[in-house]
Amino acid sequence: MDSVAVLIPVKAKDPKSRLASVLKTDQRRQLMVAMLEDVIQALMDARLIQSTWVVSSDRDLLKLAGRYGVKGIEEPEDRGVNAAVRAGMNETRQFGASLIIPADIPFLDAKDIRNVITLYRLGASVVVSPSEALDGTNLLLLERGTPFRLHYDDDSFKKHMGEAVERGIPASMYYSQSVAFDIDSSRDLYRVFKMTKRCSTMTFLARVMRKSRMKQTMQEDENQRPRRKL
Repeated sequence: MDSVAVLIPVKAKDPKSRLASVLKTDQRRQLMVAMLEDVIQALMDARLIQSTWVVSSDRDLLKLAGRYGVKGIEEPEDRGVNAAVRAGMNETRQFGASLIIPADIPFLDAKDIRNVITLYRLGASVVVSPSEALDGTNLLLLERGTPFRLHYDDDSFKKHMGEAVERGIPASMYYSQSVAFDIDSSRDLYRVFKMTKRCSTMTFLARVMRKSRMKQTMQEDENQRPRRKL
């Protein structure tokens, strides 16, 4: 069996906390929703939406994903990425492999998904795609039954590749800028606009940042305005 289940683990509490200095809590949640919609769009383009699950303790987020035809696996609480992925794999044991995709890679393209699945069908039991800094795993495919430990949030790219080598598992590394680019820092927010692909994330950030600049300009004008003497 070479069917593939797609798992998207999504943190419910305090999403994208590293952006708290530039985005309010509700804005960070809206950003997460926009990025998730972009990932789902890529899966729709790759015709894998019927075998896609979002794993999260956020019921509203699961309902949103359900409107796109994505199934949900509800966790009792946030327990970390590794626990979410394991829960997803347990619920999709009928599939030949699991493709784990985070919700914060909005420029993911259908061709990336097809390329990774092709590597699997050519014989790779593990396919790992890194983040730009080569410290995180932005895409991971695991063949069912492969003895493999998860290392998310712990220099995971190097450890996942090392795990495959140590165990002698047939593995491939796949690199693509559209997979490697995730949004974790304020610098990433500005780099979004250098990407050529238009998406919901870009539209949302353009609106938020335009309002922010307008507010800043108004404050600067107010500060420069001559004060009346009393």
